[in-house]
Amino acid sequence: MQDETRKINHSLMVGWTVIVTILSGAYIGEVVKGQRDWGYVAVFMAVTLIPYLVCQFYYHRNPGWEKLRYRMVWGYSMMYMFCLLTGSTSMVCCYVLPLLSLLILYHQPELILWSGVLSVLLNIISIILRFLSGDLTLETSKDAEIQIALIILCFSFCYVAAKMYNEIHIKNKEVMAELEEKNVQASQMTMQTVMTIVNTIDAKDEYTKGHSQRVSEYAAALAEEIGLPETEVERIRYIGLLHDIGKIGVPDAILNKPGRLNTTEFSLMKLHTVVGGEILKDINSMENLDEGAKYHHERYDGNGYPEGLEGENIPLVARIIGIADAYDAMTSHRVYRKRLSDEAVEQEIRRGAGTQFDPKLAEAFLQLLKKGTLQAIESDKFDAQDGSEDSVGGELLLRLLDDAGAYNSAETGRDSMTGVHNRTHGEQMLADYIKSGEGCLMTIDIDALRNINSMQGFLKGDLYINTIANLLDRSFLNKILYRSSGDEFVCFLCGVTKTEYALKNAQILLESIEQMRAEDEELAELSVSIGFLIVRAGEFTVNEALSRAERAVYFAKQKGGGHISNYHDLAPNFQPALSKEDLNNLLKRIHKQGSYSKAYEVNYPEFARMLNYLERVAERNDQQMQVIMFTLLAADEESVTIDQKQEAMRQLEAAVLTSLRKVDVTVQFSSSQRIVILMNMSRDNLQSITHRISSAFYKSDTNKLFSLNYEIADMAPIEE
Repeated sequence: MQDETRKINHSLMVGWTVIVTILSGAYIGEVVKGQRDWGYVAVFMAVTLIPYLVCQFYYHRNPGWEKLRYRMVWGYSMMYMFCLLTGSTSMVCCYVLPLLSLLILYHQPELILWSGVLSVLLNIISIILRFLSGDLTLETSKDAEIQIALIILCFSFCYVAAKMYNEIHIKNKEVMAELEEKNVQASQMTMQTVMTIVNTIDAKDEYTKGHSQRVSEYAAALAEEIGLPETEVERIRYIGLLHDIGKIGVPDAILNKPGRLNTTEFSLMKLHTVVGGEILKDINSMENLDEGAKYHHERYDGNGYPEGLEGENIPLVARIIGIADAYDAMTSHRVYRKRLSDEAVEQEIRRGAGTQFDPKLAEAFLQLLKKGTLQAIESDKFDAQDGSEDSVGGELLLRLLDDAGAYNSAETGRDSMTGVHNRTHGEQMLADYIKSGEGCLMTIDIDALRNINSMQGFLKGDLYINTIANLLDRSFLNKILYRSSGDEFVCFLCGVTKTEYALKNAQILLESIEQMRAEDEELAELSVSIGFLIVRAGEFTVNEALSRAERAVYFAKQKGGGHISNYHDLAPNFQPALSKEDLNNLLKRIHKQGSYSKAYEVNYPEFARMLNYLERVAERNDQQMQVIMFTLLAADEESVTIDQKQEAMRQLEAAVLTSLRKVDVTVQFSSSQRIVILMNMSRDNLQSITHRISSAFYKSDTNKLFSLNYEIADMAPIEE
């Protein structure tokens, strides 16, 4: 705002200077011609120059002063009044129009309005004086009338124009402020996502926690020291954060090896520069983002890797990050040595100048050491930006997560988010083990994760997922642990064959979660459902065992979440379908929980509020609600895989959505069931809809593994 005012003030002062100069020259010319005397010119100069010089004084003290415009208007008005009362009235527009052209720069309607009122009053006074002196009569007043009309017309048009321009200007400012706020938010989210990636990278090497953050800050400080512009400093800070992203493809055993690496191991370690460059090379959101990752291990003498670049052929950003990376390595503790002393670090940098390091950069880095700038940079600088906020980063860093995660998952068999085994690798390990081994198979399902993601953001959901993964990983030693789906983990406890031990382990998990919820408000809504069964050697195939565990966890979730279910305690003839009485009991529980609504298709936690809404509509319009529960039944439940069941549920969902009216509501109720709520529908139409849904499902179900069962019931109002 002040920059804009400064520019307008400058334009107004220049314009006023031009007007004063022209008028002064004109009056001096009249004196030379004998038309004026020097006394008149002296008064004009006093009336004109004194306000002008005062405003010049204020302008040079503070060019952005907003009230300067009012001083200028009063100063100009004094000159205008003098010229109007002593000069020729035919020249009045020559004085009015310059004032208007200057005032309109401020696009302030009020300023133009009061200037116009003052101008009209001064002209009326001038005309009255001319009438009194006899210079003007009613017969010769035509010019005076035109004079007043022109002034009113000019100021009126300028007032309207200024008002319109001001409205546009205000809207533009609001839009710009909103865009600026969004840019700030985007920048914050980008930094949070960068830090998520960085922390993931640094976590692979237990001896380099905070390494990427420190290198980033050291590099930025060096870039600033050598006089790079602020935008370039920020670019180097980001590139520094991601310089080790290629380590995501290096085996943990090599990263954490306490001794020296052998030739083969060192060759694998060197690949992290190439891998990092490949991950970042196609990202266009930041110029040359890959240079820091790919070339930060090049040496000034040409003996570095991966390409052996020499001297200034090494990109500047890589030379800067290279010296920052080396400094952090020297000042960090290692399992095989303590950090070097400040004197030793200084000697190493001097020794490496011209060989390992760019000599000019090395000298600038030593200056930073002498100032104490680097020592003040601490590893916890980014604690507030570790990615724990409810937000998602920009396209650039989501791409990084996808690329890095895909590389990690494909190469190591690990889930890219949690670090535990992925489903493919985990199921293969489990299948191999249960051929001859025995133990307890647990399925752990995070309750209402979809609702948490939609209501509180995916980062909160990711926090819950990682928390459960870490809890499972540290709670059991001899285990097979993997993430089987977005909200579900499978944990096989090798050798645990007694039900009481299995139950005790499951209870310990729930107690641990309760304790974490009490200690950390971020985890206040975290809960899991656990289903388990004892697996004997060769008793089940992996699909059969997983199907039974899935059934057990389903039964646990029907109890409301945060419960444990033992498959062996289930009735032999247990079916996923619930009776009408069970359904009514469940609806009562849901009805009391409350949630939020969304039209047409809703998620399970949102079911309660939608049901409340429909009940109120039905009661107000004296209408009846009906409920249909569709249940998938397999001829051979034990042989059906989880993937096959999920695919069948997707086909059922599609069949339901294409058959309903916009006023109807549907929700997935369990891994095998979907509920539909309809309003005021006749029994014949109910049968027609169920037939339509069934037909659509059977047409899409190419595997023919499931039959579709349904129950219809009227839904009476549920008491709170």
